[in-house]
Amino acid sequence: MKKLISATILALVVISLFSISAFAATKSPPTNIGPYEGEFVGQLSGSKGSTAWLALDLTDRNHEVAGTATIGRGLMVNAGNVCGQAAIPAGAIWAAGRTTGRNPDKLFASAPVAVGGFNITVDVAGDLSADGEEMDVEITIDVPWICGRDPVVSGTLFRQG
Repeated sequence: MKKLISATILALVVISLFSISAFAATKSPPTNIGPYEGEFVGQLSGSKGSTAWLALDLTDRNHEVAGTATIGRGLMVNAGNVCGQAAIPAGAIWAAGRTTGRNPDKLFASAPVAVGGFNITVDVAGDLSADGEEMDVEITIDVPWICGRDPVVSGTLFRQG
């Protein structure tokens, strides 16, 4: 009986050791760092010749892109007859988006922003150059329907570092 108990305990210890080493060897799926990883800086052009700098600090993991967009002063947009011309305030917002496996060089992201009691959405479309060093961006500001039209600003950003 003692031999049976000893053998059982020894077998459990051996199984446990093999199980621990097997779990230690198991790895989580690899994280795919995408082409939008990093910081991009450049200039946006708005209405009436206005410009402002834009910096995007992005992470790109498994086609999920997120980060902070920081915009400088000076950018003007025209939202139509009712809402007219307005300055985009300088500041930073957080945005999230994604690329696709078929088109990893195309980015689609959005960010909600509260402006004057209205919730608007800022939609960003990015197109990365073949070498990954330049990004053309087009930003559409989804204003309330009463304004007349959704302003669009665009520019080219360059990878930093």
